[in-house]
Amino acid sequence: MFAMLIVVIAFLVVKVIGYGALSWMQYLSEVLLRCLSGLIVLYVCNFFMCYLNENLIVNINEISLTISAFFGLAGVFLLYCFRWILLIV
Repeated sequence: MFAMLIVVIAFLVVKVIGYGALSWMQYLSEVLLRCLSGLIVLYVCNFFMCYLNENLIVNINEISLTISAFFGLAGVFLLYCFRWILLIV
């Protein structure tokens, strides 16, 4: 848990340093767009997993939305990979 928190904080620091003071609105709009697209992809993937009777469902909560907001679709893929690893173990 702490490792993921450190990764997210490091990601934010790099993003803030990379953007100037004038483009905060652009950065916030990109984060919001990634969060909404991640929410839609999670919902659609969970629907298909339920339809196929698979047990590979990722809950839509604050943590999954935060990960999808910061990492985009790669974060959604990361969530499904993490869930799959937990099912194996």
